[in-house]
Amino acid sequence: ESAFFTPGTNVGVGLLIGQALAECEGHSSKCIGVASLRKQRHFERILDAKPDRKGLLRVDMNEGPDDSNKDELETYHSHHVLVDTADNPLYENDNSDTRGRGGEIIPRARLEKALSELLGYPLVQVVIGGGRGTMAAIRATVEALTARPHRMPLLVVVVKGTGGKADDLAGLLADKQAERDRWMQERVMTNPEYQSPSKFKSGPCQGQTALESLVWVRDAL
Repeated sequence: ESAFFTPGTNVGVGLLIGQALAECEGHSSKCIGVASLRKQRHFERILDAKPDRKGLLRVDMNEGPDDSNKDELETYHSHHVLVDTADNPLYENDNSDTRGRGGEIIPRARLEKALSELLGYPLVQVVIGGGRGTMAAIRATVEALTARPHRMPLLVVVVKGTGGKADDLAGLLADKQAERDRWMQERVMTNPEYQSPSKFKSGPCQGQTALESLVWVRDAL
């Protein structure tokens, strides 16, 4: 028995893993999506829902008009964990629809750690492509494991050639120093995102620039 953690949405890795497990007969693996509540379509239906006699909330979040600015939950996942950090000042902004975004990263890392220990399996984090939150997700996992003793190892698999943060990180982890230096100068330092002095305002990389967060993860691995 094993468990897969994804962002839980109907695009990218979440969609691929959900569908792949649905097509595999006879397995007992769980597919758990951990996402920010307020990034989902019709999230207000959960906030407004009333429990039934059994104390359950029954909500269809995918039914209704499309909203291109919101995510749609992937339906083949066995579980979804929706985290709402809208009242946390670290994640506040002027837009009530996006307030709390990013607040799911740390709870997801802690849940991964707990389940890894419960099942007795190593925690394997696979980096495929990735955007702005990828380094924060890796750092949250590392910090969750080092905050308290962890009985199982952490394996980070960076899939080079998938673009995004995976390629940025893969080049900095090359075997030869000369190749790492060349990658830093030719790819990383020519990327406007890594030249920006702006810093993360919340989350595991709070107070760091994009470049500082990338270097932190490189050194941690």
